[in-house]
Amino acid sequence: MFSSYVELEESLRPYIPDFQVVLFDLQRTEERDLQGAELFQAALKIAKYARTQLRSHLGDSLRAVSSHPKDERYRYFLKVFLRYILQVGRDTPRSFVEEEIEKVNDENAREVYMTIAEQLREEGIEIGKREGNIEGQILEKQQVLTRLIEKKFGPLEASVKQKILSSQDRKRLDKAIDLLLESESVDQILQPLS
Repeated sequence: MFSSYVELEESLRPYIPDFQVVLFDLQRTEERDLQGAELFQAALKIAKYARTQLRSHLGDSLRAVSSHPKDERYRYFLKVFLRYILQVGRDTPRSFVEEEIEKVNDENAREVYMTIAEQLREEGIEIGKREGNIEGQILEKQQVLTRLIEKKFGPLEASVKQKILSSQDRKRLDKAIDLLLESESVDQILQPLS
């Protein structure tokens, strides 16, 4: 099967492994079939239920994780485990996660959770700043384009203004602004926005 994904000279074909890729669908796997070490089982349960039923499985998984020795490997696993829960578990409010961590009464879990929550907040703030900056640039380009077209051709119809304001593509707005000097009509200027 793998050999069908690559084009090779026929002389090389005997050296290409022929294996099948098997995907493991956790959603269709029964919980009783999740086997392995306790941490592995906890991780599989969280991966299986993170998007839909995390609330009913989070406490058990946290207790399983908390029962292990508190070494560096534990802290790393806990960090990945909690970060995944916070990023993927959309149906589970952070307050619920915090309550479950409190019930487990694991100081390491509390500390790791607070660090991750703070990192995610900072990442969210940075993303918000970038998005706000981009939106600000787009708004500025829309205003410049509108003002310059009005200077060259006079007051604009509402539909033209709406077309400019509905454009959210910076490159297209730049192209329209660039056309201002050489265009003889508003339609020619707005062509990149279509």
